[in-house]
Order: sequence, then structure tokens, then C-alpha cells
Amino acid sequence: MPEEILIDTETWGTRELLEVITSRFFELGNEGSYPNSWEVRGLDGKDVSKQLEELNSHLDTMGLVGSLEETNPPVLIISRIPQGSNVMGNYQSLLMWAVMSVFLTMAGSHWVSEYGYDSNSSGNGEIMNSLIFFTLPILVTLSIASYCRVLIARRFGIEIGHIAPIVFPIPTWWPFGIVGAIGQRKLDMVPIPSRRALGSIELAVPLSDFWLSSRFFVGGTSGNSSPMVASRWYFWSRTLLSRVDNDAPHTRPTRG
Repeated sequence: MPEEILIDTETWGTRELLEVITSRFFELGNEGSYPNSWEVRGLDGKDVSKQLEELNSHLDTMGLVGSLEETNPPVLIISRIPQGSNVMGNYQSLLMWAVMSVFLTMAGSHWVSEYGYDSNSSGNGEIMNSLIFFTLPILVTLSIASYCRVLIARRFGIEIGHIAPIVFPIPTWWPFGIVGAIGQRKLDMVPIPSRRALGSIELAVPLSDFWLSSRFFVGGTSGNSSPMVASRWYFWSRTLLSRVDNDAPHTRPTRG
């Protein structure tokens, strides 16, 4: 006689299923005010942020994500992964990099022509000098910063995408050309496991940019062969802030 197969006649609902899954990572307390939410503590005293990362790696295949409210005790809320977090795809990002590169070269060509580093002194044309000495250093700096951001995000199990520069080719108004950057994904729509992860991801680009750009600045101003910089304080002398400072009234201290 074949072995009998027992079938449970009681069907689980979504809440019961999520409660069982969540109990593998947290000690559940009272139910929260939102659907599929509970007061939680880390299982066996473990850190709730770490437990949340493990829970979300499991829920991701189900199209769900957990988040913690900063209460005492913290409240776990499970909801669907937000849709529409992608701002642009890979091809759109590459196209934007290409267009912004053209804008950067236009801004750089202004400085090449205005300060006399043209084809007569280098053997290259104005556009080529702008591309080599202005566009490429900026693009290299931003590319490395973007990859640093992606790698740091992946350490926390997050796919954040790359950034793309935003450039205004109006050098008389803004001498650096670049005014900002846009990411491939909306950060407010991407689940972040902890404040530490958010801070690390967001600091990656400015810190990388500062470190790399300072190396380019020092290297470009340290020798007499620098193509576009006459002195270490050249850029400061061309900015709007320095013009405001120069136009501001100055008083000379008097001796008492």
C-alpha cells in the first residue's frame, strides 16, 4: 500500500507567510500600524541592520523589501520594491556622457583660445588641446569617482548605477563647465540597509573628485609647461566669487 500524502487544508495568507520568513531573522513583537509590520529585535541579539540585509536578500526574489522605522523598539515594514527607480539605462548614460564631453570641450576651447595656448605653441589644434588638457582630466576624474561609488554600493549589496555629468558650456559664467551629476537610479527609491551605507555611498564621489582633481591641479600648475594655467591661483582669479571679492569695499586697519 503506497504511503499516504497528508495535505494541509488550511491555506496561508501573505501576512502569515511573511511572518514565518521574518521570524528566521528577527524576534517579532507586537504588530505595527501598517500592513505586514511588526516590532522587532535581532534574532539572538544580533544587529537589526545586519539582519535586515539578510532578510532583504531573501525577499528580493519575491519582489519585496523590508525597511526599519527608527522607533524603540524598531518597527519592520515589508512592502513591494518601489517601481520606476531607474532614471536612465546604460545606453542613455553613455549618450549623455558623449554629449557632455562635447560641452566640456566647448568650454575648454574658450580658455585655449583666450589664453593663447593654440596650435602655434603646441602643434595641436584648439579643439584637440581642449580635449586633452580640459575634457579628458575631468572625464577621467568623474569616471573613477563613479566606479568607486558603484563598488562601495556593491559592498553593501546595492546596485546603484553610475553617474553622468551635467555641463553648461558657458565658460564666462561658470569657468569649470561641469555643474553637477545625475545618477542612473533615484537614490530615494533604492532600499539602503543603514545610515552607514548611505553615507559611504554618497561620500564616494565628492571625496574621489577632491583627491583626484587636487592631483591634477598640483600637477598642472607645478611646471612652467602647464598649457592652460599661468599660476596656482589662476582658476580662483577667474571665478565669480573672486570678482565679487575684488569689487567689495576693503578698509585698512588703523593703529590706535
